[in-house]
Amino acid sequence: MHRRIALLSLVALSAFAPPPAGAGLPPPPQSTIPQHVLLVGRDASGNADPLGAATAVIRDFANNPVPGVEVLIDFSTTPDMRPSAAQPDPAIVSVDCPGGPVLKVVTGANGSVTFRIVGRANLSAATAAQLPTLRFYSQGVYLGQAIVSAYDLDGGGVGPTDLNAWLQDFFSGNYFARSDYDGNLIVGPNDLSMWLKAFFGSNSIQGGMGGVCP
Repeated sequence: MHRRIALLSLVALSAFAPPPAGAGLPPPPQSTIPQHVLLVGRDASGNADPLGAATAVIRDFANNPVPGVEVLIDFSTTPDMRPSAAQPDPAIVSVDCPGGPVLKVVTGANGSVTFRIVGRANLSAATAAQLPTLRFYSQGVYLGQAIVSAYDLDGGGVGPTDLNAWLQDFFSGNYFARSDYDGNLIVGPNDLSMWLKAFFGSNSIQGGMGGVCP
């Protein structure tokens, strides 16, 4: 009888025990994702604006970096964001428009991956995000959500009409994540300063290649 109880106890404990580090499952407490992602445009040579750089780091249960694993960036719950169907940043290995859209990146030798996403806002969307909506996954594990914004609010690269669209969001009295460039949950003067930096930097003068995901 005692032997049977001990066996059942071991089975119960094993159900709650973490998998070995070699399993490579990235638990959210150890892995980190960007809290804010900025969609950018392209410069005259077609390169993604460096202002959009964001980094994800995948670690195992022993807090060791995990190289060579996929990180999925899921736009399916971002109602007014449109990533480009073709991405110039080589860190983005694929774009699945019908499936989300979902962008795929892969961690390097140090378990991290830095990426820049080209895209735009969709001002005609029925709803506009007011919360973090951009989801991250790795090896089937949900890692969390991030605020996502776009310097290009109306398509075609960053220009004066985007400033007009930003001012409408600012003076509306409502919060729109698409215009929150510093990710502090407020659309304010610092966001305008960041937009002006993107505009005068001239690294987002072009929109994405091949249109945007629907």
